[in-house]
Amino acid sequence: MSDIPIVVPSYKRVETFEQKTLTLLKRYDVDLRRLHLFVADAAERDRYFRVTPREATIVVAEPGMMAVRNFIAGWFPDRQPIVCLDDDIVSLHRRINAKKHEPLERFDVMAEDGFEACETSGARLWGIYPVLNAMFMKSRVTTDLRYIVGCVWGALNNPKVQVTTDDKEDFERSMLYYQRDDAVVRLEYIAPKTAYYSEPGGMQVERTDARVRSSAIYLTERYPSLCTLNTSKKSGRWEVRLKDKRLQRMKARRPCRRRP
Repeated sequence: MSDIPIVVPSYKRVETFEQKTLTLLKRYDVDLRRLHLFVADAAERDRYFRVTPREATIVVAEPGMMAVRNFIAGWFPDRQPIVCLDDDIVSLHRRINAKKHEPLERFDVMAEDGFEACETSGARLWGIYPVLNAMFMKSRVTTDLRYIVGCVWGALNNPKVQVTTDDKEDFERSMLYYQRDDAVVRLEYIAPKTAYYSEPGGMQVERTDARVRSSAIYLTERYPSLCTLNTSKKSGRWEVRLKDKRLQRMKARRPCRRRP
């Protein structure tokens, strides 16, 4: 696992990348030859060049979350293991019990667990619990349809998985991999410390509540058997709730068994 590429897309967040994700990788003593930083254009490349270690690779991709994610999927070969990080990851934590978590002791233990579970289940996508809260994290690995948060995930790359929206592209990627493999892996005992929706730069440059709402509606219309709208969030943002309705229909068709 020590040679798996670490992929970081970043846009207008030079200082954030340097102070957070790059610092995290250095803290774990990760070989920075593994780092592949994907930027929007040549001007962005020049800005990031100032802070990016020389041994790392900077790739000029395309602007926009959908475009860069699809570019990355096409950049790596089919079934190439990759680990993808956002540029604003502060730390990674492991659940100890319902009241306690602690920093993950080694960066690659996460990838080792994720890819091992993929091999066992036949999945090609793995991720971690989206919220750093020991009460809700669990000491388990799931393989049913669950949200694989976009800030930290890994995959046996599938170039055919192409997202079609800028907002909530991680929900769509979760569903696309699940459709193909009948499983996605989630390590529910590991979670990130990061700043969802509040870090300047990146997607926040162009994201609006109206666009997020439109993307949520779009996904539920495109994948009606795999998700529904969730409008009950306290934040006021419309979200997507993943659920494989095909399984519900299969259960409903099963004959009832009477007790003897």
